[in-house]
Amino acid sequence: MAHFAELDSNNIVIRTIVVSDRNTTDTDGIEKEEVGVAYCKSVFGQDTLWKQCSRSYKIRKQFPSAGYIYNEEYDLFHHPKPFDSWTLNANGDWDAPYDAPDLSDDQSRAGFNYFWNENLHDGEGNGWELYEPQVISITEQPWPFSVNVSVGSSLTIKAAAIGTKDGIGAKLEKKIDGERWDDVPFYGDDISTTKSLSSTLSTGIFDDTSHSGEYRMTFYPLTEDRIGEEIGTASVTVTVTE
Repeated sequence: MAHFAELDSNNIVIRTIVVSDRNTTDTDGIEKEEVGVAYCKSVFGQDTLWKQCSRSYKIRKQFPSAGYIYNEEYDLFHHPKPFDSWTLNANGDWDAPYDAPDLSDDQSRAGFNYFWNENLHDGEGNGWELYEPQVISITEQPWPFSVNVSVGSSLTIKAAAIGTKDGIGAKLEKKIDGERWDDVPFYGDDISTTKSLSSTLSTGIFDDTSHSGEYRMTFYPLTEDRIGEEIGTASVTVTVTE
């Protein structure tokens, strides 16, 4: 099977189709683009334009979707121009007028990044805008760190956090197999549209002793882009008894 992209008069991809091997090979069984193109024209019209493409990226850089552009000079498919000031290089990638500033190691770990803002571009080195993610800090840890409860009761954890942006969420987690933290069902105040959240969350009713283990509250970014790191409180060790 082979793939072909239909182009409009401006070399913009309209769609891609699959063509069977028998319609892309010559009499010697060798796949040739011109054979596939001739078949596409016979089906969709002699005035249509076609270029072979590859879902495995073997030819012409990448597999195009509708809206991609075929570049005759470089013989490849590339994304539409993202900004007026950017230029296409020979590899089919768009380059900004200048490189983005470097991030520190701490910024990279925290999720900071630079994004291009065409409105800031003035030809004097400006254009990159630093994105600051939501950074959350715990302001109140749960207490006590160890509790005993009986079957038929539940666990309530209270904690608080503050972020650098509006929007914080909270959830309860339990440590599984001594390694990973998994979400557990809860009820309580778990969302804040401001920069701070004081939350009291409770588990469901413990119906047997298997619910014993380590629990914690975890705060996470509730901003529109959800970029930032989750942060968990100190754990509370729960022993469920009959």
